[in-house]
Amino acid sequence: GAGTAGAGAAGTVGAAAPDRVRRLHLINRTPGGPVRTKGSVITEEIPVHGLEVRTRFTVRRAVLQPAGEALTVTATEDGARFTVPRVDVHAVVELA
Repeated sequence: GAGTAGAGAAGTVGAAAPDRVRRLHLINRTPGGPVRTKGSVITEEIPVHGLEVRTRFTVRRAVLQPAGEALTVTATEDGARFTVPRVDVHAVVELA
């Protein structure tokens, strides 16, 4: 399924120096497999596709790591947005 993540919503990411690289970590906690209880482990991963990320700060470049895949960034009125094509368990996007 698709989803939306907003830097600045639950976890605020503030403005930084123009040349600073930020790393956005995306964690997929979509439940799969048997019912989970405290201390249990995820036995089945369900990938999330087309995750739209919106920021409240300027982003000139977004690169999905470790693949080095450049993501298309669109400027918005109050920041930027881009789409992460797939998150299995963990994804890292470098923002500049």
